[in-house]
Amino acid sequence: MIYGWIIFIVTLVGGGLLLYAISKKRTLSDADKAKIQRTWINLELLIEGDNESEWVKAIFEADKLLNYVLQQRQVAGSNLGERLRNSRSLFGNVDVAWQAHKVRNELAHNIDTRLTRLQVERTIDNFRRALKQLGAL
Repeated sequence: MIYGWIIFIVTLVGGGLLLYAISKKRTLSDADKAKIQRTWINLELLIEGDNESEWVKAIFEADKLLNYVLQQRQVAGSNLGERLRNSRSLFGNVDVAWQAHKVRNELAHNIDTRLTRLQVERTIDNFRRALKQLGAL
């Protein structure tokens, strides 16, 4: 009987320690958050003007930032698409991240793609919302 209680307690403590270790690995450090915040501020400056190439650069930078955050959160996948598929539980609504990433892919794979200011602002807002859901902003 006493051995059963000992095994139960050891299992309970071991499981708790394992969950704690996993949760620590999946959070962002203060240094990461500061780096992300600096990058985000610079990214927002790119969309203030009327230069379309800077808008495109901002979208690409936001996409790279989202990928970086998911990598730091140790989400499995060889690219952002795979990481988004594997990170549904981290998001309240992963669709905002998908919508933003799809715009980036359209820009990357279709040279004729042109975006309006409203589309750029909506895309950047979707990246911002995704990063907020991940605790990065």
